[in-house]
Amino acid sequence: MRKCIAVVLTLLCLLTACSFQSEERDNVGQIVYVGVCLADGENAPYRQELEKELLRLGYYVNFADAKCDQSVQHDQISKFIREQYDVLIIEPVMSVASDIIVTRLESANIPAVLLGKQPTEDVLALFRRVCYVGF
Repeated sequence: MRKCIAVVLTLLCLLTACSFQSEERDNVGQIVYVGVCLADGENAPYRQELEKELLRLGYYVNFADAKCDQSVQHDQISKFIREQYDVLIIEPVMSVASDIIVTRLESANIPAVLLGKQPTEDVLALFRRVCYVGF
């Protein structure tokens, strides 16, 4: 529960500190699109609480379960980028994939919260709009 709240608060800080990506949407009364990529969504103990909190805050939330497959997760992240989601919450399947994930987020200029497996400081330095919340 505490980790869920930490993630939501971090997400809120990112959203208020950063401008939204899509110029097509009007910022007044805008729906915030949040993509959540979980390594193993069926076994994520915080999934329901996270969804409940994000929906309570009025965000549109879409969950993707990589089922412990990093290539599936890369495809899911690509889909969220193509669909111009405002922010992503990502639990990488493999910690070594964090640099690829952060580089892609930086290219798309989409802020994100990384969960679980701690990336190196070098990876976090790649893009200032990405932060990490550990369990």
